[in-house]
Amino acid sequence: MTGQPAEVIAIDGKTSRRSGTKGNKDALHTLSAFSARQKLVLGRVTVSEKSNEITAIPKLIDMLSIQGAVVTIDAMGCQREVACKIIDKQADYILALKGNQGTLHDDVKLFGAEQIERCFADCLHDMHRTVDGDHDRIETRNVHVLSDIGSGSLPAKIPSISSAKPQTGTTNTSRP
Repeated sequence: MTGQPAEVIAIDGKTSRRSGTKGNKDALHTLSAFSARQKLVLGRVTVSEKSNEITAIPKLIDMLSIQGAVVTIDAMGCQREVACKIIDKQADYILALKGNQGTLHDDVKLFGAEQIERCFADCLHDMHRTVDGDHDRIETRNVHVLSDIGSGSLPAKIPSISSAKPQTGTTNTSRP
């Protein structure tokens, strides 16, 4: 893959519309690995319910040859076991983190707040700001990418973590 951009493999679950009875109790739910560069599905497993996605992700990863790739997974897949499996297969990962990982989510938010307060003295930093205006609102998002975070509590909780991306923002309502 030298000279080529890294392969990005997006793992995500989908429920097929109108595949089940009313209430979608038995709807078809699949988990797929999609190659962004090749624009094709590399693998797919069927899961009985969305909650089983957590146990299906490692099975899907086992089916794939992902060496050298970057694997992206939404917050459902932000699990230590998933990160370890990706690393074991010699790939990198980007995992979304939401409140479903209580203390880890709090730790990343605290780390980000501390670094902002300390002017990013303990890590490398890059920031991107977007400002959108619509429906009488102005929304500002600041996304901070913190790299080289090598020590502290985060690396102990997430295998081979090298960066974190805390997001801050405000929404202001303005009437013309």
